[in-house]
Amino acid sequence: MTDIAAIEARLQAALDRIAKSADKVPAASAVAEAESKAKEAEAKLSADLDAEKEASAALTARVEAIREKQDQIVQQLEKRVASLQNRASEQEAELSRLKRANEALRASARAIRRAVEDGGLDAGLINQAMEAELEATRAAQATDRAELDAILAELTPLIEEGANV
Repeated sequence: MTDIAAIEARLQAALDRIAKSADKVPAASAVAEAESKAKEAEAKLSADLDAEKEASAALTARVEAIREKQDQIVQQLEKRVASLQNRASEQEAELSRLKRANEALRASARAIRRAVEDGGLDAGLINQAMEAELEATRAAQATDRAELDAILAELTPLIEEGANV
């Protein structure tokens, strides 16, 4: 009998260990519920990822559109700068011409004053002074024309823009 009692005690201890282990093992329904929640979470994360991909694509398209517009504006500004540089060069050339003509006019005026002071006014000096004065007038006119062209070049796009509105 002692063997039976020992076997019963061992059997009881094994059953107690099995009961304790069974309490620790989740039930099949709990496992199925956890799997269901995991699938739901995965589906939600997948949907969130798709939404983020769409948002990223939209932002990328926007950035590209902004970049293209910026490139167009830069090209327009570069053309405008080149045009302004050309006009500035033309105006500098006309100003230089005007300065030379005025210097020639001053030199002729000095020569006439000396000739008058010396008492011998020469017709060649008067002719030379008139030519210098005529050149100075032409240079001043060309400078004024260059300034007017620059003003017109600035106003023309504004007028056209106003007409299109």
